[in-house]
Amino acid sequence: MSEFTLDDPSFYEDFLVEAQEHFELTEQNFLVLEENPGDLDILNAIFRSVHTIKGAAGFLGLSKVQSLAHIGENVLDDLRKGRMQVTPQVMELLFETVDTLKVLVDDVRITLRKQGALVDPDIASLMQRLEALRKGESPAPAATAAARPSEVKATLQVPASLGTLEPAVLQRFQDIIEQGGSVAAIRCELRPEILGTPFNPLSMVSMVDLVGTLLHSTHIMKGQLDLATFDPQCFPFDLALYLQPAESMEAVKKLFDGVKNVDLQYHLISPDGVQAFGEASAPKTPVAAAEPRKAAAADKGADKSADKGSDTIRVSQAKLDAFMNTVAELIICKTMISHVVDRCETEITAEPGASLIKELRKSSLYLDQVSKEIQASVLGIRMVPIKTVFSKFPRMLRDLAKASGKKIELQMAGEETEIDKSLIEELSDPLIHLIRNSADHGVEMPEKRLASGKPETGTVTLRARHEGDSVVVEIEDDGKGIDPFIIRAKAVEKGLMSQERVDALSDEEAVNLIFLPGFSTAATVTDISGRGVGMDVVRSNVRRLNGQVSVQSVVGQGSIFTLRLPLTLAIIDALLMRSGGQVFALPGTAVEETLLVPQEAVSHLARRKAINLRGEVLGVTRLRELLRFNESEEESADELSIVVVSAAGRRMGLIVDAFMRRQEMVIKPLAPYLASLPGISGASVMGDGGVVLILDPAELMSLTVQEAP
Repeated sequence: MSEFTLDDPSFYEDFLVEAQEHFELTEQNFLVLEENPGDLDILNAIFRSVHTIKGAAGFLGLSKVQSLAHIGENVLDDLRKGRMQVTPQVMELLFETVDTLKVLVDDVRITLRKQGALVDPDIASLMQRLEALRKGESPAPAATAAARPSEVKATLQVPASLGTLEPAVLQRFQDIIEQGGSVAAIRCELRPEILGTPFNPLSMVSMVDLVGTLLHSTHIMKGQLDLATFDPQCFPFDLALYLQPAESMEAVKKLFDGVKNVDLQYHLISPDGVQAFGEASAPKTPVAAAEPRKAAAADKGADKSADKGSDTIRVSQAKLDAFMNTVAELIICKTMISHVVDRCETEITAEPGASLIKELRKSSLYLDQVSKEIQASVLGIRMVPIKTVFSKFPRMLRDLAKASGKKIELQMAGEETEIDKSLIEELSDPLIHLIRNSADHGVEMPEKRLASGKPETGTVTLRARHEGDSVVVEIEDDGKGIDPFIIRAKAVEKGLMSQERVDALSDEEAVNLIFLPGFSTAATVTDISGRGVGMDVVRSNVRRLNGQVSVQSVVGQGSIFTLRLPLTLAIIDALLMRSGGQVFALPGTAVEETLLVPQEAVSHLARRKAINLRGEVLGVTRLRELLRFNESEEESADELSIVVVSAAGRRMGLIVDAFMRRQEMVIKPLAPYLASLPGISGASVMGDGGVVLILDPAELMSLTVQEAP
C-alpha cells in the first residue's frame, strides 16, 4: 500500500478513527454473539460495522480492506439470514478476519504518517477459507509464513549499531521470522544524568514484559576501556534489548519513550528486512476526538444521517494540549495578579489609592471566576469516557482464558466515568498488566475452583468511579488471593527484605510488597506473567501520572487492585505549607485534615513518633527530616502543625513549620538535576514568581518506611 487515491489526507485520518471505533464495537459484539448465537440484533450491528468499513475503504481506494470486508460481510449476511449457524469454527474465522482488517488499516496509518514498517498481509488464504465456510466445506488450516520461504531473508543481518550477536541468538531470531513473526530491537544509550537518580537502568528489561517477550539483552561497549581516559560519570556501554512484540511498535515506543535520561534507537526485524522505526522525539498521534462522529462521509452506501446537523467536530490532540498550556499560564497570571492585589491592600491605605485597590480587587475576583470557567471548559473538552480504554479488555481476556485453559468472565462498571484524554492514553499499559496478572495468578483452573466450592468460571471485574477530584479504577478477581505468609517468605528468599522487617509488617503491608522490583510468586514462567517483573513498572507508571496503586486481598476469596488518579495531569488543588525554610505543596487529594497538636501529645516509640488521633495511633514524622533539609527554623514551643496524609491505603502525619493556604497549582516537570530528589513529583510557580516544590505522597510513605528501624 504505497499510494492514496485522494489528495486530502483528512479523509484517511477520519477513516482511521472511525475504523478503530467499529473494530472495538465489533469485538465487543463478537463476545456477546458467542454467548448468544441466535441474537439477530447483535448480528445486524456487526454487519453494519463491517459494511461501513467496506464502503469507506472502497471510496478511498483501499482495495484489500474492501475485498476482505466484503467476504466477511457475506458470511455475516448468511448468519443473520439463517443460511449458516454460529459455531466456534465460524467465530474463530470471524475474529481472524477482524484481526487482519486491523492490520490492513494499521498499514494505512503507517503509510499516511510515514512511521513504522508495513505488514501488508496476504489475505488470499483467509478469503479462501471464508468462502469454503460459506459453501459448507471444511476450511483448510491457516497457511504459515514458513510456507513462503521466498519472503524470508536467507541470512539474517542486523545493523552494526546493534552490536555483534552470537549465531545461536541470530538463529532464534531467524526461526521467529520464518514463522511470520518479528523482532524489535532497542538500543538504549544511558546519559550521565541518570547517575544519582533512583532509576535502575536494568528495570528497562522488566518493562519488556508489558509489550512482549524478552528474547535477548546485552551490553554494547563503546570502544576499548582505557583507564587513562576513563570517565566515571559516563557509561562505557549501551544496553540492547531484543523482544518479540505482542503489541504494535507504536505501543513499544510509547512505553520506552517514557524513560528519562536515555536516548533510544528502535529497529524492527521482519521478513521484509531490518527497518529503523521512528525517532525518540517522534510526534504523538495527532488526531483526537472531542466526541467522535459516528458516520463516515466516505461511506456512500451507509446511512449518513448522523453527519447531518452534527454538533461535534474532531479536534487535533496538539491543539487541545496547546489550549491546556495556555489556560495553565492564565492561572499562573491570575495567581500573580491576586498576589499583587494582596500586597497593595496591605501597603496602600490612603485615598485615592485605597478606592482604586477596591476596584482592582473586584476585577481580580472577576478574572478568577472567568479563568475557572475557562479551565472547566477546556477540561470538559479533554474529558473522554474511560470505556475507550476498557473496550479492549473483553477480547484480551477471552484470548488469555483460551490460552491458559481457564474460564473467565469479565464484568465492567462505570464505563462512562470521564477522565482526561492524556491520562487515558497512559492508563492502558498498567491496566493490561494488572488484568493479565489477575488472569494468570488470580483466577484458578476450573477443576480447582470446583474443588474449593466456587463456580468453575472465574470473574474479573473492572470498574471506575469519581471520588472528589480523583478517578478510582479497580481490578477485582474472585481467585485464590494473595497469601501474606508466602509474600513474606518470598521477600526474604529473594533478599528484598530482612526477616525482622517482614515480620514487623501488617498483612496489608506485606501484600503490597508485590510492587517491589523483581518480586514474583509464580512457580513457573508463562507467556502471560510470572517473570517477577511488571508490578514495579505498573507502580512507576502510575506514580508518573501523580497517582497511587495498592492491593487488598483475602486468601481464597480474591484480590482488588486499586488505582487512584487525578482527573488531569496539568492542574491540581494543593495545600501550601512551610518546612525548613522552604515552601512545599501537597496535593489536596492526599490531605485528610490539618491539626495543631501540643508538643507533649507526641509519644516516642523507639525511633518513631506517634500521636493519639481520636483513639487511633498515628505515626508522625518531620517533613524536613524525611527530605533531609537543614533545620533553618525554630520549632514552635507550644504546638506542632501536623497534616494527616493518606496514600496507597496508608496514613501518616507530617510535622511542618506552618500551614499557609490552599491554592490551585499548575504542575511543571522538574529540571534534570532535581529529578532525583526523593519525595518530590514536580514544581509550580507562586504568585510572587517563586518556585514551590510539589510533594509525592506515596513516595513520602516509602521514605517513612525506610526511616523505620
